[in-house]
Amino acid sequence: MATIEQVPPGESVSPLNRFLARTQVMNWELIIYLVIFLLAVFTRFYVLGDRVMSHDESLHTRYSYNLYADGNFQHTPLMHGPILFHITAFFYFLFGDNDFTARLYPAILGIAVVMMPFLFRRWLGRIGALLASLMLLISPIMLYYNRYIRHDTPSIFFALLMLYSIMMYISGPPERRHKTYWLFLLAGAMIGNLGSKETSFIYIAIFGSFLTLYWLARMAQHFWRMPGKTLFYFVTIGILLAGVAALGMYVVLSIAPLDRAIQSSQISGGWLNNLDSSSFILWTVGVIAVVLAVLFGTLLWAFRASSVRIRWRDVLVIVLIAIVVSSGLILIEELSHVQAANSSETVEPAVPGEDAAALGLSVAALPLILAWVGGAVVVLGVLASWRLGWWNLLHRFPELDVLIVMGTLILPWATPFIIKAMGVSPTDYSSEGITRAILAIIPMIAISVVVGLVWNWRAWLVCAVLFYAIFAFFFTTMFTNPNGLATGVIGSLGYWIEQQGVRRGSQPQYYYLLLIMPFYEFLPVIGSVLAMFGGMGLFWRYRRVDLAAQAENYALDIQAAELGTRDLEEETPAIGDLIGDDPDVRPEPELESKPKNEDRAAGLDHVPFLLFVSWWSILNLIGYTLAGEKMPWLGTHLTLPLILLSGWYFGGVFEKINWRRFLKAGWLY
Repeated sequence: MATIEQVPPGESVSPLNRFLARTQVMNWELIIYLVIFLLAVFTRFYVLGDRVMSHDESLHTRYSYNLYADGNFQHTPLMHGPILFHITAFFYFLFGDNDFTARLYPAILGIAVVMMPFLFRRWLGRIGALLASLMLLISPIMLYYNRYIRHDTPSIFFALLMLYSIMMYISGPPERRHKTYWLFLLAGAMIGNLGSKETSFIYIAIFGSFLTLYWLARMAQHFWRMPGKTLFYFVTIGILLAGVAALGMYVVLSIAPLDRAIQSSQISGGWLNNLDSSSFILWTVGVIAVVLAVLFGTLLWAFRASSVRIRWRDVLVIVLIAIVVSSGLILIEELSHVQAANSSETVEPAVPGEDAAALGLSVAALPLILAWVGGAVVVLGVLASWRLGWWNLLHRFPELDVLIVMGTLILPWATPFIIKAMGVSPTDYSSEGITRAILAIIPMIAISVVVGLVWNWRAWLVCAVLFYAIFAFFFTTMFTNPNGLATGVIGSLGYWIEQQGVRRGSQPQYYYLLLIMPFYEFLPVIGSVLAMFGGMGLFWRYRRVDLAAQAENYALDIQAAELGTRDLEEETPAIGDLIGDDPDVRPEPELESKPKNEDRAAGLDHVPFLLFVSWWSILNLIGYTLAGEKMPWLGTHLTLPLILLSGWYFGGVFEKINWRRFLKAGWLY
């Protein structure tokens, strides 16, 4: 789609006026998006109310009807977030209470989700974004649950808004990045996600962990002059390969458990003398072989016919990172098998104080004491650093702005971890339980408020007011149920922590990896696997270019030393300068003229979108595999990042096709 600016370039106007002043020019891209939009409307709305309501849908419609008919609704974590019920009740008010209206909210947001890759054209590429929209349009899981009154489609919609606001704030167009309105959008999208479903905690954890690693690499680059891009890519790729290996081992351990293999080997007198232990060895070797094939296959392909020698030290570093991280992930998986008394029912409400009495007062109080001590240390440390002026140095890292907004807003919601560590139920709403929750949440709130105000008090107050105003409106049922404040902040995560041992659905660990995704979403699975090979190939390709540049500079340095004319301070290109870059975006002129003490030397000056989505995809699979409850509708959350990866890869393939030559050769007619 092309646009013609009707505003003089030098004139300053608001974003709305700039948008309205544009003249849209019809081209093939806009036409395809219009077709996709019309198909999305048809596929999401056609006979939407004809299918009979399922069990969960009947509950959601009933709760919504109660709210519509007599205002009778109270938030409970069992039914997930309250926004779905409020919006559905509002649609009942507008259009009447029927099955079509009941499914209207997820259907509308389903259409929006199909079209949202358009916002990511800067990072996916034009064709990649189109293909991502097309795959979202025809995705079986996405289509089915876009026509299903559940919380998953709204959660996905708000997750995409979170991702878009993050990318635009950190790595958007130069004239639009670092604008505080992206942080406001992020705050609104976060509470929209939290108010939709508790899967929001997984989204926030995944996005936050990636940005934290990115920020630490940039800190090392700026303050310690370390090669930030090299450090970031090596660590990230090592962790991603570890995730692939861990996912493979999750399947192996589900089919051939290690304890059974050990027991069988002891009985038969050898690891190869019985089916259990030999199967474990065979499949474990297979997983290791696949990971090594990805690593070494792409390495050898990138360095083929090249005079540059492979630096095996690089490979060793990645392998060591992968071994350490995958071992930890496998250990976490084994420890995640918490058993409840009855795996087919929800956990019974805890008797107030019963668990604490069983553990002893000193043990139960220790996590609370540590929380207060840790909170005091953090608050005093933040205030001291503010007085010393250290925060002025941190303002140059826009990713830290995003992390502070996300971290300070979500930190009080993590209070159930403290309560659970005390050996009591986070959902204990007795007088003792409420007192305990208040004592646990105070240090979390103190940290959030102090960090937010020290960082940027104006921006943080707007984010906090926006976040908690929306939170209070929906979780208290329009300010009629004050208990919703507790069931929201404490109960949302606390209830589902307790459900980990219930394992509702009784599905095996390979439920998503071998059943849901390959059967229903094989195209995104295939595309994301190809994207993994393509991304690794890009990494090794630009590592080869970097090594060649280093060798050339080394030779020139020797020659210059002999001639006495070489400037030894000349910069060396960093690896992966093009990995994750938008090919249409050229380097900013000011970056080329930055002094050498700025962040240009190592080149880590933007968020690599491909690595971000890859991180999201792998950790998503790990997170939902480790989660006790496994249900088919959760496959929607797994499908989304795989489709974005597939769109990026297939878009790159399509862009390399010479279509004139393709048509001239008679392939189509």
